[in-house]
Amino acid sequence: MTCPIANSTRPLSAAVTGDPTAPAPAQVSFGPDGGTLVVTEKATSIIDTYAVGADGLASALPAMHPSSGETPFGFAFRSDGILVVTEAHNAAPGQASASSYSLAGGFDVVSPSVPDTETDVCWTVVTADGRYAYITNFGSGTLSSYNLATSGELTLRTAVAARTAQAQGPRDQDFSRDGQFLYVIDVGFANAATRAVNSFRVERDGSLTRIGAFALPASFPAVAGLA
Repeated sequence: MTCPIANSTRPLSAAVTGDPTAPAPAQVSFGPDGGTLVVTEKATSIIDTYAVGADGLASALPAMHPSSGETPFGFAFRSDGILVVTEAHNAAPGQASASSYSLAGGFDVVSPSVPDTETDVCWTVVTADGRYAYITNFGSGTLSSYNLATSGELTLRTAVAARTAQAQGPRDQDFSRDGQFLYVIDVGFANAATRAVNSFRVERDGSLTRIGAFALPASFPAVAGLA
């Protein structure tokens, strides 16, 4: 049984009263060791970090870090604390990017904004071996792949590693438990016919081989995430 932790509500970088666009948080997650809580803020282009105590309480105020790129959105950790963050750049055409950071002993930029030439990124995942990252480009209907070096350096591997739609489709994604397959939700925003869970085999060289698309019922018009 789980229950709320008393007095655990924490502020972001700014209050939202009277302004529904700020700070516009996108994702929240603990770091690999559970000692850090991270939140991305789209409207302010800030990444917040909180120290988490043994009692489960986050620090009273966040440490605020400017995002390397505009509109930080989804992120994923590698087991050593390397953090990969997508940057939507306010959905500007062709401006999608990702950056990497190190949380080992602080919050340091490793690779500032690495463009993928696509549009309006959403979420990212990192392979279990820590060598590759995949990001969904909602506006372009594509996935991009990145190489992730031991140092945490991020380099674009393939701008269009896979496609689920012609535009405005892919959002959330996740691996199978053994890491051999990648599943991607396409919400069919531009074309309801593409609303499906897409499956890909993750090859040893980081490439993706399409397996199929499993259509979602018309009764799921607002599907957004998967796990």
